[in-house]
Amino acid sequence: MEKAPWLDGEQVVFGRVVAGMSVVKAIDLMGSMSGETKTEVLIADCGQLS
Repeated sequence: MEKAPWLDGEQVVFGRVVAGMSVVKAIDLMGSMSGETKTEVLIADCGQLS
């Protein structure tokens, strides 16, 4: 994945992918330059978010 300077200061996520980086890359492919997704992306049974 590449840097997204147009999102700097707008949408910031901190975290670590411990497994399933291929899923993260597949979700990334659903994105667009505007930040909208091409289709609905649903994340379920993802574990703990804190």
